[in-house]
Amino acid sequence: MKLLLCTEPTCTDVVRLFGGAPRRCRCGASSGRYLDEKRVEISGPAVILGVDNVAFEAAHRRWADQDAAQVNLFFLPAGASTVERRERRRRAS
Repeated sequence: MKLLLCTEPTCTDVVRLFGGAPRRCRCGASSGRYLDEKRVEISGPAVILGVDNVAFEAAHRRWADQDAAQVNLFFLPAGASTVERRERRRRAS
């Protein structure tokens, strides 16, 4: 699973990404979406956080059984092959 973290100091929103239309952070400066099962496309001041899917599912099952559950996040590096950065299009005035 990949999450978009807006790095705009007044926002720092975290958004889960899906395929289809891009999802935006709370301030609207950053957006992203899945292109396929592994690759994402992002724009704006953002970084991608990754969550191991198998570990997440196991933690979710433990949580559903009323147990504490912990999941580790990791920052994908700026040049990761699974992250494509797109420039935001400026609206015509």
